[in-house]
Parts: sequence; C-alpha cells; structure tokens
Amino acid sequence: MALACLLLAYCISESELLSNSRWGQIPAMNDGTAVRPFACRTLIPWIVQAMVVVTPASVQVWITDIATHFVHGPTYAIWRDWAGRDDLTVLVRAPGAVYPAALALAWMWLSLLAYAYAVRALARHFFPGSVTVEVAPIVAVIALTPFCAIYLKVYDFATPALMALCLLQMFKQRWRMAFFVFAIGCLNKETMVLALLAYAALHRRSWRAPAFRHRLLAFVSLWMVIGVMLDTAFGSRIGGRVEPSISTMLHAISALDLQDLAILFTLAGLIAASARCVPRDLALPALGVLAGNLLLFLGFGNPGEFRVFFDSFPLLTVMLTRAVMMATQSET
Repeated sequence: MALACLLLAYCISESELLSNSRWGQIPAMNDGTAVRPFACRTLIPWIVQAMVVVTPASVQVWITDIATHFVHGPTYAIWRDWAGRDDLTVLVRAPGAVYPAALALAWMWLSLLAYAYAVRALARHFFPGSVTVEVAPIVAVIALTPFCAIYLKVYDFATPALMALCLLQMFKQRWRMAFFVFAIGCLNKETMVLALLAYAALHRRSWRAPAFRHRLLAFVSLWMVIGVMLDTAFGSRIGGRVEPSISTMLHAISALDLQDLAILFTLAGLIAASARCVPRDLALPALGVLAGNLLLFLGFGNPGEFRVFFDSFPLLTVMLTRAVMMATQSET
C-alpha cells in the first residue's frame, strides 16, 4: 500500500495526469472532452461518473475544500517548486472537477493494489510456497516507476491489473470469471485482446479441440462487440480509433545508438534466459503477450512511450523474478 501511494505521488509530480490536455488526462476523461482513442477507454471515467451521481453534494464540497486549502498551503508550494508543475492550482479553479479527479486518483491507487495482488496470485499459481510469491508483487509495482513520467494516462494502472486478473482466471480455467474480467478490461483499453495470445499459447496442444475454438470465438466476438459499441458512442469525437505510426517508429529505430542497442539486446537476453527457467505454461504466454505488444508498439506506438507494454508486465514480472531468485540461489 505504501509503495502504491509513493508511486501515485511520483506520477502526479512527473506526468501530466492532472493537466488540461485532452490526450487521456484525468480532467478531460472525466468531463467528456478527451479525444479518440483515449475517449474510448471508458472504464474508470464511467465508474467516476457513477460515483459522482450517488455521492452527496456535501461530501463533494468537503473534498473540494480540502484540495483548495492544500493548494494554497505551504506544503503544496514546496511540492510545486520541486516538481515544476502547477496543475492542481488550475484544477481547483473549476471546483466541479476536483471531486471526480480525486475519485480517479483513488481508482488508480486501487488498480495498483489489485495489480500487486494479481501478480502475487499468478506467482503462487506457478510457484506455490516460494520466495517469488512474496517478491514478485513488490517488483511489479516498482517496475512501473520508470515508465510513469510524462505520458501516463488514467487507465494505465488498470491495464496490467485487469490483464493479470484475466490471465489468472484463464490459468485456473475459471471461464465465466475470465470472460467477465476480459469484458471489463476491454472497456478499460482495447489491448486486452492480447490476453488471447496467452490463451492460445496456454492451450497450444488443443487448438483443434471444439472447446478451445468456441471460447476463442466467444472472446473475439466479445472484444469486437465492445469495440463497436464504444466506436458508436464516441464516433463524433476528434481523432481516430488507432493512430498508425510505423514510419515514425522505423525512423526512431534507425536513429538508435550503440548504447540503446546494447540495452535492448541485454533486455532481450534476460527475457530469453528467464524463459528457460520457468514452466512453458508461463514462458510461452508471457512471450506471446510481449510479441503482440511489440507489434502494436511498432505499428501504432510513439517512440519512448514504453508504458504501452504494461499488458506484458504481469507475466514478465513473475518470470523474471523467478529467474533472478534462482540465479541468486534464493530458490531452487
């Protein structure tokens, strides 16, 4: 819980999470002015809007007053000078935006806790009673930190949390719950479809089985129905459903220097070595989701925006943590 609080505070100071930008930041997502594709990632904004409706006005005013007094106090002045940002001052000038923003931040914090819990459950599923079970959730939260500056969006912490929870249900073959979490994940971000690569890798020996095909068809149909529904609801917004950027990415790749290449090859080597240390039922789904993430990043990502790999983080964290524990002889 403490790590989640620290990470969220770091995100507020380093990112544009509370700015007036319409590119997936909290105020625009809450008031309905975000552009596509960000507007289509509706899970947390819809939850926030529902909670605003049922919350007494007195509570909303109370929280707004607390935020206003904080912004005008000495603590915020110190933080503002250190962070070099003043987004909260702009936010409190629109009092009706303060309570929804507080709710969104609360849900981001809960998403971090859910992510840590789900990673721990995944580790326990594969390595019951091992040190990995206790270390992996801590590593999972800390590993998000380098990717939270500048580009962070309100839905980003829910992305690995829901992916981890959905994969956990798939590994345990709890299909009703898997479909339920998958649907919620699709409302959060369309990249939830990458869970199907893990599903295919997990059931690689039964691709011809009717049960596998029927479930796969059901998952794909659910993803498509939710996508069409969101496109219909937000079709009038500025922007497109996807933003192709392969030419930009190819240019960025061609500009990589030796240090960047060394880091990439080292990371690839660590992942490949880790995959050899864990069961194939963990390694293949992890590599499958990572491969899908990489293709989406190359086709539609922006250079340096590595938070788009958050879908891959749950399984990779468990796999890499296990490999490190074995390498340091903490486990056998």
